[in-house]
Amino acid sequence: MSTIKTKAIFYAYSNNALDHLAPYVVLCKQKNIDCIVIYGEDFIKHKVKPKENIVKIFQDKNVDTLELTSFELKGLLNISYSYLWLITKKIEKSSFIPNFFNKKLKGLCDKIYKYLDLNLIGKNLALKLFNNSEKMLIFIDDWSINKKIQNSFLSYFKGKAKIISTGHDVYHFHKSSNIVDENFREDIALVGNQWEAEYKNQIKSQKVSGNLRFSKKWLEILDKYSPEKFSYNNEKLNVLIIFQKN
Repeated sequence: MSTIKTKAIFYAYSNNALDHLAPYVVLCKQKNIDCIVIYGEDFIKHKVKPKENIVKIFQDKNVDTLELTSFELKGLLNISYSYLWLITKKIEKSSFIPNFFNKKLKGLCDKIYKYLDLNLIGKNLALKLFNNSEKMLIFIDDWSINKKIQNSFLSYFKGKAKIISTGHDVYHFHKSSNIVDENFREDIALVGNQWEAEYKNQIKSQKVSGNLRFSKKWLEILDKYSPEKFSYNNEKLNVLIIFQKN
């Protein structure tokens, strides 16, 4: 029996990616796999905050989360940005400080972000999390070479861990494209359907698994954490029509 411990790391660069990865996080926790969720690009820029219902689910499931700017960063500008980001976050929670001041600080964060060494941040994050004695699984929705932190982070782990993409869109038509090989560099693709599998045919290891984000079990979990009260006496019927694009 193998004694090698398995750890799953989930890199979410946005709330859309977080929505998509969250059910896979819960599934891994159910299998007693240690999980870490990283809040990436959009969160480090103060563009968005993690959704409250997802945060609460992670807390209840004892899932570790990591905000890049509260992590150990290297480089004078990166460190300065980290402190500014943390100050802005604390001010945001305060009811005594005017909102316009918080907006000014967020604007300053956005300006400084453009000058950060994003490749260095991604690499240092990977160096800190890598453990040669563990079997590591890195989950993403999609690998984008244009997202420098994510790309640097994943590039370090390439060959050291299994990088697994879960897709993002629901493929309801055949999408043909002349995509350069380097855009599909993950090791395993969990695809929603056969159309997506054909689109990502450059990834040798694939599994058609559907989309957990829209599964009945996950929607039931979301309903439990929804602050809204649904009325079952409403006679309106909502219909979702999925069609093939010509």
